[in-house]
Amino acid sequence: EEKLVKDFLLEVKYAYDGEIVVEPSKSKNKTMELVNMINKLEYNKNLMDYTKVSYQSSIARIFRKFGAASVEPCAGITAGERGTWKYVYRVGSQGIKKNGGIMVGFHHSTNWESFQVDNPKASGFVSVKTTGRANLKAKPIVLDASNFIYVSVVEGELKQDDEIIVVIGDRSQGSRGSRAQTFCQQGFTFFTLADADGFGSYFQDSAPPKINIKGGAAEKIKVITPSTVYKKEKFAINIRVEDSYGNVACGYQSKFKIYINGEEIKNIQFETVNGNNAIARISNVSLDKDGIYIVDVMDNNGIRGRSNSIRCISDKSEYKVYWGDIHCHLGYMDSVGTTDQFYDYARNISFLDFVCHSEHMDSYSGGRQASNSVQWEIIKDGAKKYYEPGKFVTLLGYENSETWDANVYFPGDEAPWHIDSFPKRLFDFARRNNALVIPHMTSYPQRQRGYDWTNYEEDVVPAIEIYSSHGSSEYFGGERPLINCEPGGYAIEALNMEHKLAFIGSSDGHDCMPGNSAWGRYANGLIAVYAKELTREAVFDAIKNRRCYAATNARILGYFYIDGHMPGSEYETLDNTNIKISVSFYGTNDIEKVDIVKNGVIFYSTGARGSNIQFEIEDTPKKKDNYYYARMKQADGEMAWISPIFVKVKSR
Repeated sequence: EEKLVKDFLLEVKYAYDGEIVVEPSKSKNKTMELVNMINKLEYNKNLMDYTKVSYQSSIARIFRKFGAASVEPCAGITAGERGTWKYVYRVGSQGIKKNGGIMVGFHHSTNWESFQVDNPKASGFVSVKTTGRANLKAKPIVLDASNFIYVSVVEGELKQDDEIIVVIGDRSQGSRGSRAQTFCQQGFTFFTLADADGFGSYFQDSAPPKINIKGGAAEKIKVITPSTVYKKEKFAINIRVEDSYGNVACGYQSKFKIYINGEEIKNIQFETVNGNNAIARISNVSLDKDGIYIVDVMDNNGIRGRSNSIRCISDKSEYKVYWGDIHCHLGYMDSVGTTDQFYDYARNISFLDFVCHSEHMDSYSGGRQASNSVQWEIIKDGAKKYYEPGKFVTLLGYENSETWDANVYFPGDEAPWHIDSFPKRLFDFARRNNALVIPHMTSYPQRQRGYDWTNYEEDVVPAIEIYSSHGSSEYFGGERPLINCEPGGYAIEALNMEHKLAFIGSSDGHDCMPGNSAWGRYANGLIAVYAKELTREAVFDAIKNRRCYAATNARILGYFYIDGHMPGSEYETLDNTNIKISVSFYGTNDIEKVDIVKNGVIFYSTGARGSNIQFEIEDTPKKKDNYYYARMKQADGEMAWISPIFVKVKSR
């Protein structure tokens, strides 16, 4: 302990029985040396990251003498299955006195069915009993957005080796059981906290029970291809076989037939990804003529999948469209998963072109999250390690999570981090570091992390995250609303304030599934950029200059021009002059509707037959400052929002 304090400037939060809980001090010196030293400590078997604790009352600490927990069955389960799990907590030598108890529950990233204790015939019923001489009371509670069962001792007390038995999904009285989490996860944790004395001081189990959640049987095929390729350029067709929830199917065995625009391609060599037959890649494909191409895939079981549209072009001066997810979390703060799992999923399962591990960086530490420099070093190391120009781009960034939420993105892979409750100060930091700030969840109430658009500086705020798994912040009353929203923070409101903003989408996923998150209220969001090459510089430049657009979890290819100007552009025209608006969408399903929005209202709307549409219209803008953008909705509900073009009318 003395060495840790003296050599590494740490605050030792708790230490006994050979276990140490530490919090790095404000000094950033020797942080990685610290990590290496701690990993070598012979006696250190359970080091808990103090910054990850997120429970109420006193700070949860490692405990050994307070009991141990187990779960049956402990074998792997299938995502989304209904079942019964018997959680047993064996009381430690401290016992549990009256008014004490335990809490057992899940990380807030899960979508496991909520607990209920009132109706034994209804889904999700939980029963509680003990082998000891005490009466217990159980009730579901929510701690920092996490579902827990709180079991308290209301009469008597529990002795060492007494058991508290919590049956999750008890079907003995007619319940259908409990529905498990619907997405895959290695080491899904049953968190355990114990209050032995009844004073509200909870200790967290350092080795809680864990189970693995795997994908189900194959039900659908997802085919992912580049949206744009040059003529005769080599590219890959990527295949992901999924269960009903969108997870990679488990135990899959089959062969595929491949068709491009209806013509079967023979003698194709398939390669599996990570040795998993449910993920396949066909490399070295090329196209000889300009045009729009679709890839259809069918396996031996009759399961079919269709790709996003591929636009083949000869003009190498034209921008390509690349896809990414730049708002994602993993297990260093309040999500799950490791750095390696995160980047492997982004590149080899979601087949993204670019990604950003934008972890929460918070200053609030009252028993909850508190960021540190070690965490930032890990984030930077991941961005450096997995960047491969021309093949896979990583952006360096983080989420400023204070009284408001915005992501900060850097042009390189070396930068400081800064968190701030005041947008102006964060903007100044971004400007000094050539960084960008993009607010998100903006339509939540401002008192609940929504955004006040009076805070805007054009040179550092190029875009709004208009869509994520939280929902859409396009306009009040629009589709896919956030669960709790009110006017004030919507994109249209910001644009009507003459803010020049592009649109991006991303997941805000907390399940370590970038590009395919199943975490939130809605499915994953995506960002598309128009760029000449797949490099960090080109992707960053596209976002900075507003050459980007947003989509839900579908790679809808879209083009939108006014007088030849691209999305994000600002240009002048003379008054009483017609402008030409050109729109093209190449969908992944039949198109239901395309809207052209002008100055906050629908200016033009049309339907379509099939998945593609191209049209031109004209307008004569009358106001001095105008903006136009394109919105598309498919028959399957997937959507895209192409960023605004800003038209300034100048007097003759």
